[in-house]
Amino acid sequence: MASRLIKLSCAVSVGFAAFSAPGLATECANKDEIVGLFTKWDAALQTGNPEKVADLYAKDGVLLPTVSNKVRTDHAAIVDYFHHFLELRPKGTLNEIHVTCLGDDTAINQGIYTFDVVKGGQPSKVQARYSYVYHKEDGEWKIVSHHSSGMPEPVAAK
Repeated sequence: MASRLIKLSCAVSVGFAAFSAPGLATECANKDEIVGLFTKWDAALQTGNPEKVADLYAKDGVLLPTVSNKVRTDHAAIVDYFHHFLELRPKGTLNEIHVTCLGDDTAINQGIYTFDVVKGGQPSKVQARYSYVYHKEDGEWKIVSHHSSGMPEPVAAK
């Protein structure tokens, strides 16, 4: 398992460098499928069940969440994060999408998303940068790495 993470970490590093190193990433024939994995993840959020969300992550998946300083590296820790995050009743929307495939069984979706949340009884919007690294395990896409961070600069009102 650790070997797979090391290989995948190298693949992710290559994936992020792929924009400047032609030939390392491939055109995604299944781009819509990869983008659809976010819809599946957001639908799991809508259930309000942190276990359903955490089940979308690989057994050794890593979550670097938006509203916690703690890195989550196992199922229980990911469940714990979503237990608290789901209290905000989040509903996500992808605003900017960049999909890179690293073969048939590994893909990266990164960009910007916005969450409609409820804080202190008041609706608000939170915009963040995201990256999901997916790997197909036993024919099913799993999240092996998910990084989300708030925007560093104020977002202009539209």
